[in-house]
Amino acid sequence: MKQYKFKMHGLDCANCANTLENKLSHKKEFKSVKVSFATATLTVETDLDPKLVKQKLELEIHKVEPEVTLHEKPKITIMMMRILLASLFFLGGIVWNHSLLLLGISYLVIGYDILWKSLKNIIKGHVFDEFFLMSIATIGAFAIGEYPEGVAVMLFFQIGEYVQKQAVNRSRQSITELVDM
Repeated sequence: MKQYKFKMHGLDCANCANTLENKLSHKKEFKSVKVSFATATLTVETDLDPKLVKQKLELEIHKVEPEVTLHEKPKITIMMMRILLASLFFLGGIVWNHSLLLLGISYLVIGYDILWKSLKNIIKGHVFDEFFLMSIATIGAFAIGEYPEGVAVMLFFQIGEYVQKQAVNRSRQSITELVDM
């Protein structure tokens, strides 16, 4: 029996950590599982071949929390690029007399992942979550011809999500440093 400890990225809530810990604890391959939201770590004891531990964990984690990854840098720079690109298309759409083409591109750049998560959650039976509500609100804005408002709502939502992730990561770092002291 060997113990492994992994750093987790994309774990955004304590409830998600508890759900993940419960699901992994029920797998016979893992004898002891501890997911810490505060430090974003996963500790597991297993008899699996060391080469297979990370693969097996990632496979099981992806079934429960698809956004959670092990030992990877968070994709913050990609999100920042999406926010900047969508903002440029949004401003261009406003300047050029509410250009539907530019506003549509902006919406897809900033909102494609929210729409996709909403669809996946609907298939899983989780209908009324934040992704579904954002999708309905923004698609509704487009349906009534309020294109700039639909894009702005999605853009501000993504900016809020980005800022929240930054705050959670900084809090984790502070807690980790405090625990280390």
